[in-house]
Parts: sequence; structure tokens; C-alpha cells
Amino acid sequence: MDKTVGWLWLQQTFGGEIWEHIGKDGDPAEVFDREHDNGKGLSPDEVRAMICRAEEMGQRVVCIDDEDYPESLRTLDDAPAVLFCMGNVSLMNSMTAVHMVGTRQPTRYTASLISVLCRELVLRGFAVSCGLAEGADALTAEAVLDNGGKLISVVPAALNGSYPKDRSLAERVAKSGLLVSVRPPDSKARPDFRRRNRLAVALSGAVLFTQAAADSKGLDNAKQAEKLGRPVLAVPPHLLYAKEYFGQRDLLRNGCIPLFDGGDAVRVMADNGVIAESSHALGNVKSHSAADGAAGKSAAKRSPAKKTPAIDADSSEGRIFAELNEHGELHVDELAAKCGMGMAEVMAALTSLEIDGMVKSLPGRRYVVS
Repeated sequence: MDKTVGWLWLQQTFGGEIWEHIGKDGDPAEVFDREHDNGKGLSPDEVRAMICRAEEMGQRVVCIDDEDYPESLRTLDDAPAVLFCMGNVSLMNSMTAVHMVGTRQPTRYTASLISVLCRELVLRGFAVSCGLAEGADALTAEAVLDNGGKLISVVPAALNGSYPKDRSLAERVAKSGLLVSVRPPDSKARPDFRRRNRLAVALSGAVLFTQAAADSKGLDNAKQAEKLGRPVLAVPPHLLYAKEYFGQRDLLRNGCIPLFDGGDAVRVMADNGVIAESSHALGNVKSHSAADGAAGKSAAKRSPAKKTPAIDADSSEGRIFAELNEHGELHVDELAAKCGMGMAEVMAALTSLEIDGMVKSLPGRRYVVS
């Protein structure tokens, strides 16, 4: 029996109880011969039809003993025996991903924050993981793809099912990133979001919350991260008493790590032994999307005169740049006071300016025009 047929037969027959019947280095044909004689499961022809259907749709069937199967999933007690993938399968092993969790109704602040953070994570050489629901997920996916980054999305249903609703976005991800599912094509089983969360977290080096209410279902990702030993970060709430942010408020109260820029994610994952901190410094990762920043730095070296950046003077970035250009080196607290902004907004704007080469950070949370 073909091993792919054997593994898929086992997964379809036993589901979450598969590892009670076979070891991860076992021979699925032996289990099939034993169990199928007892009348269990689909016929081999039915399983082969599933595999053919997947391949016709451009999906790749990856088994647990394949070289491209992700190491981070293989160690799970409930590891899926078979993955259905569309896109660049090697991403699951070749890049460290940050799993971003948000809300279907992000505030304007969160939308802006997602754009800045995704751009920085891409420039630092990370892949980004997220669902593909409306709202923050869609904004995350678009920001990553628009900046030439790699996006991984674990889908809670069959890859040709009704989830996500935005099929064009899913197709975009499949072209330059990766879609993953444990469901075969045409499966009518209900979407399993908890299973999706667990696999997405397992594939990632850290979990990052951009916005979550106290009753957000997305908070299950934090529970999965705790079980799997993944660090959890959260952007501090934009407004302390706004219920839209009570989920991340509670996470921070319970010891979650606050994130002000991509550097925080780097430090946390380095401390956890996931990456080498130096490998994800902004200056060490080259990308076509960094061209503007490089040009800005070059111009800064050519002329010490005051600069006029190509940014909206009324935007957060424009106001902060103007203060630094006028007053020179300033602490982030001084910038917040002078601009009348919250700290999270200041840090998001400074990160954007630093990526573009307009400003640089100094010790002690101080900034100056480059």
C-alpha cells in the first residue's frame, strides 16, 4: 500500500485517536491490514480518490514521515498524520513565524498598528501566521503580502470550502505563502477553530495579540501557547478603559509580555531559544521593501541639513518627525507629551520612521533624526 494512502486512511478512520493505533515511525499498511479486515474505515480506492482530488486542485499531501513535514508539529501528542497544503510547503521549516491574533472589528488604531508591525516583521525576516477572517486577520494578511512577506495560514476547514469568505485573499496567500489544512478536499465537517489555533501556534515561534476583547474567542490562542511553551506578546491597549482591549489588558495583567515594536518579539524569541537575536536585526535582512529606508539613510549622510520627509505632516509620523527635527534628541515620554499622543501610538510611529531610515533609536528610549 502507498504510504500516503495508508496515513490518510488512518487519519480519516481514527481522527484524534490515531496515535493509539500506530507510532509516528510505524508502518500504516500494517495497521490498515489489521483494522480494515474488521470493517473499519474507507476503502483504499476512496482514499486514493481524495488524494487525486487534492492534487487536481493544486494541493500537496504531506505525511508525517515526509521531509517537508514541519518538525514543530511532529512532536505534538496529537500531531496530524497528513496535511493538505497549497503554496510553499518549505516555509513551515525554513522560516520562523509570528502568529498574529486580532479581532473582526479592529479600531483605526489597531489597523494602523497592524500595518506598521507587519512591515517591520517582514523586514526582520519573519514569516507571519494568521487566520483569514474578516477584520484584523485580513489586514494582517494584506500587509504582509503587500510588503513582499511570507504568510502562513492554517485553515479550519477544507482548502476548497467556504472558509475564508474572501477567496481572492486565500488565492493570494497560496501564490506567495502557504495555506494548510488537515481536512481533505470537499470535506463537509464543521470548521474546527480550536484545532486550527493549536496547529497555528505550534508552527510559530511566538503569539502576538493586536486587539482582543475579554470574551474574544481568539484568546484560545493564548491558552494553546501556554500548553505548547510559546511566548505570548500583546500590544498595550490604546485606551485603558475601552472594552475592545480588555482581552489584551487581562493578558498583560497575567504576565504576558508587552510589545512596542518588532524588536520586542526578537528579544523574547531569542530569550526562549527560538532564534538568534542578531539574525533578525533590521540591518541584517535585505528586502525590496527596505529600499526607501536605505535611500533615506543615504540622503541623511549626504546632507546634515534639516530634512523634509515624504510623509503627511499631520500624521503621527509627521508630527513626531517635526518635533525631533526641531528639538533634536528626545525621550519617548517627551515626544508623547509634545505631540499629545498615547505611548503605543508614539512607538508605532517611531517604528515606522526608523524602518524608513528617518530616525534612529538611542540608549534609554531616546530618538533622534538620522
